[in-house]
Amino acid sequence: MDFEFWERCPKCGNQLVNEANLWKLRGIIGGCAIGGAALGAITLPLLGFGAGGVAAGSAAAAWQSSIGSVAAGSLFAILQSLGATGIGILLFGSVGAGLGLLSSSAAAIGWCTCDTDTKAEPLNNSLGGNEKENIVKEKEDSIIGGIKAANNDADDKIV
Repeated sequence: MDFEFWERCPKCGNQLVNEANLWKLRGIIGGCAIGGAALGAITLPLLGFGAGGVAAGSAAAAWQSSIGSVAAGSLFAILQSLGATGIGILLFGSVGAGLGLLSSSAAAIGWCTCDTDTKAEPLNNSLGGNEKENIVKEKEDSIIGGIKAANNDADDKIV
């Protein structure tokens, strides 16, 4: 069974920028944010960083006894503060959302930029030499025309 997560452009084969793919992207980001918040809500108390301070007999208690006096701004102090205030949910949720955004952005590199109807048939790969040259020439002319227009606009604005 061949499973394709992203809907792809029939012309270039890249992921389409369409509503279905955007909902998948939103799901990845939202799932990571919710997962991160759940991780923050569960992990800190399990380690022993709770609302009432460091729990006796916990990993956090063992860590605290090994470092002695806890310096302000240290990782231990930050985790204790997050556990005591409950803000760990926000921190881990934000980190999760950020990781989701990064992973989905990495997946999004190379999305379709075709300026055509995506429902059309794929291009025939057996184009003759002249047909390929004409397509390349049209694209080059379009790019060069855009650059010239931008330069003309810039020249008009120079005082």
